[in-house]
Amino acid sequence: GSASPPPGEPLAGKRAVCPMPLDTDLWLASPRSALRSLEHALDVDGAAFGDYRCVNAPGVTVSVEEMLAALARHGGDRDLVDFVPDPAVAAIVGTWPARFDTAKAAAMGFPDACSIDDMIQNHIEDELD
Repeated sequence: GSASPPPGEPLAGKRAVCPMPLDTDLWLASPRSALRSLEHALDVDGAAFGDYRCVNAPGVTVSVEEMLAALARHGGDRDLVDFVPDPAVAAIVGTWPARFDTAKAAAMGFPDACSIDDMIQNHIEDELD
């Protein structure tokens, strides 16, 4: 299962299922953003990480409603998304933080994550074109 509506199906005119309410916030990074962060991390001097060697890579907080609005802006039909609550998924997703402090990543020069609109456009280019 997925926590949010997958963009590919509605963009291709197919039905999709979303198990979470519209007001659910999720922390996202596109595959392209994640790859840019990984590539950047390879070039960062190890000393820049300090004693605590973990860093939260940039991402964006987006609600399911905001995802659907972006999907519609890119030609997806939000009426093709069926909301079918899934208590098992909700129990897991409800434990996920929707916001992270990325100040350390910014200070280390990590590139910003792209917007939800860019994520959907990237999906169109990478998966549907």
